[in-house]
Amino acid sequence: MPGIVGIISDPAVAGNQGRIQQMVSSLATDPAYEQRTVLASELGVVTGWVGTRHGCSGPGIYSHPQHHTTLLLAGECFPSASEAIIEHASADKANDRCHWLLEEYARIGEQCLAKSDGLFAGLIIDRRAGRVLLFNDRYGMERIYVHEARDFFYFASEAKALLRVLPEVREFDEDGIADFLSLGFTTEWKTLFRNLQVLPGGSILSFSGGNKVDSRYFTPPEWEVQSRLNADEFEQKFPAVFKRSLPRYLTCGSELGLSVTGGLDTRMIMAFLQEDRATPITYTFVGESDALSPLDATIGRKVADICNLEHHIIPLESDFFADFQSFADRTVFHTDGTLGVTGAHEMYYGARARALAPIRLTGNYGSEVLRRVSEFKRFELASGLLRPELRARIKSIIEPTPIENSASFAAFKAIPWRLYGNYAANRSEVTLRTPFLDAEIVAFACRRPKELRGSSEPAARLIQKGNPRLARIPSDMGYLGEDAGRLGKAFRYAWNRSCFKMDYYHTAGLPGKLSVFDPALDQFASRLPLFGKHKF
Repeated sequence: MPGIVGIISDPAVAGNQGRIQQMVSSLATDPAYEQRTVLASELGVVTGWVGTRHGCSGPGIYSHPQHHTTLLLAGECFPSASEAIIEHASADKANDRCHWLLEEYARIGEQCLAKSDGLFAGLIIDRRAGRVLLFNDRYGMERIYVHEARDFFYFASEAKALLRVLPEVREFDEDGIADFLSLGFTTEWKTLFRNLQVLPGGSILSFSGGNKVDSRYFTPPEWEVQSRLNADEFEQKFPAVFKRSLPRYLTCGSELGLSVTGGLDTRMIMAFLQEDRATPITYTFVGESDALSPLDATIGRKVADICNLEHHIIPLESDFFADFQSFADRTVFHTDGTLGVTGAHEMYYGARARALAPIRLTGNYGSEVLRRVSEFKRFELASGLLRPELRARIKSIIEPTPIENSASFAAFKAIPWRLYGNYAANRSEVTLRTPFLDAEIVAFACRRPKELRGSSEPAARLIQKGNPRLARIPSDMGYLGEDAGRLGKAFRYAWNRSCFKMDYYHTAGLPGKLSVFDPALDQFASRLPLFGKHKF
């Protein structure tokens, strides 16, 4: 999977170069990946980069000879909406699009990270100042796993790179395992492995003269303390915020694919494509066959046709099932165990999407950030499966509770903790972009009034404003569409929501003691054409 790795020690140790090659090779699992290493022995740093090169992204290592700085970058780092910064960047030149960060670093130091956007992790080697900066995005979505030993600091975008060279971390962490078995993910930046941590979002680690200083260039309270808007103000300002943010994610149009669903979030993106003259390839993921015409497929086709965009259906074909073991193994491997075999389809879809376009623009996380669709639920494991001490540890876990500011809770906890595995599986195949983690959009969502929590009205009105023709097509949950009156809309939503829940229970099984009725539900589903519209 694309990423960065490194070892920092004082003084530099010759053996580190051999270890860094092992760490790099553990990430370079695809023949299409490139590998680069950088040695700054005077600073005790040896580091490496693995990734793919396409016309938009360029290589992940950038140097500024005039300032004696080098940047290694995983993910994508965009300049913010500040006009002063955008002047340094050209959307058509890959190097310029990241050189702005080194230019700003030369001008204002590490404060340049507060002016950044996107999902990224990076390392700046500053030979003139004699220091090294390790940093990540505000949310911690582009992970940096770290391990600190005497005189050595190890870091990597994937845990497996550290497991490769550090025998002492090849054990499970009991707290991390307890989290995973209880919630399906680890919390508070813990990992599944002993003595491995993940850097919190917005981190800066500065290394200089044998000293390490931990700091944050951003913390969530900066957005949580903003004054709340009233409902009218929020809905009035939202379209301008969205339109201002979206163009950063539409660059490299010839290499851009847009995964379209029947929901509101990708529709919001498509409603404003015409203003930027963006023409991405669109596609929709479906199940074994689109014979059942799932809503994602039928709605996706209609939306793409209105926007005059090329559209493809990507089904799960027989080769996925024939080689399921390989896809399952790769899913666990590439995500460092954060996603299990039930997510194997993500790897398959990612590979098929990459054949169409190397960059995938998605509406992921829109519902979590804008509509409070973020909940943590405990698993109900049979107590006989667990050792008594592990059972007690799991019982003591208190699941994270949503805070007053639900947008902040979603962006800084629910998404980077609970949904990281899906993100990791996708980014192993494509460059993943979403405007719904754009700094300006999330900061604005943190000002959402309480009466709009859970409401789809701001999204629906934004689509109506951007492209009224798209607003005439009902969403998979029955939003939008021709006006059927309040009663008609309520019935349409209730019907679609009920069908969605029945599809969910048919796939995942009924909860708790109701699971005894699963066979009856299967029989019921096989006889009615109502099922299968909301799943693939």
